[in-house]
Amino acid sequence: DSIDIAINQAAENYYQQAQKLSASRQQAAQQLIKQVMSRLAELNLENAHFSIHLTQDNKPDQYGIDKVVFMFAPNPGMGEKPLHKIASGGELSRISLAIQVAGVRQKTEATLIFDEVDSGVGGATAEVVGRLLKTLSQYNQVICVTHLAQVAAFADNHIKISKNVKHNETFTQFTTLTNTARIDELARMSGGLQLDKKTREHAQNMRQNAVQFTHTLTAGRTR
Repeated sequence: DSIDIAINQAAENYYQQAQKLSASRQQAAQQLIKQVMSRLAELNLENAHFSIHLTQDNKPDQYGIDKVVFMFAPNPGMGEKPLHKIASGGELSRISLAIQVAGVRQKTEATLIFDEVDSGVGGATAEVVGRLLKTLSQYNQVICVTHLAQVAAFADNHIKISKNVKHNETFTQFTTLTNTARIDELARMSGGLQLDKKTREHAQNMRQNAVQFTHTLTAGRTR
């Protein structure tokens, strides 16, 4: 009857569009893999391997006919497994950052939270993390929990979280740092238990470099 005909036509149209979507995903997956692998090398995961497995299943839904699985191998010789089953917390955060930066195209209202995305890294790699987070923040609101000055230096707003004990009770305090207090905190985060002219100058240079990078990003977007 007419209902069966309509259902069959709708199903046929669905599968035609789903096949087109699947083909587009195959192409996009290869591009994303290349971009993510490039970012992982910057993030001190140069020996890791990332791939995307696309398989068609028999349970079509509003997202199409593909089952998408991100695969990951942290070291050479290790077989790939689904990302969420094999990556450590720090690896997962950095891979997520790499994927987000690779996929960002336009400004959104999303808020992205990264908890110690810099775990296990330092030095130049930590600065790369900071740069990537800053890049991502041009399109989304980014909240990052970090213990590294190289990352904190790139923030638009630096909030210090500390715990204080008073009358046998523990309180968590949030302090927004500005100007001199921020430079002092960056110096402390760099490992300077005793703040002096040298540690403050180092912190000031980190902050100035971060500001300059931000200006470069902003200029690039307005061209």
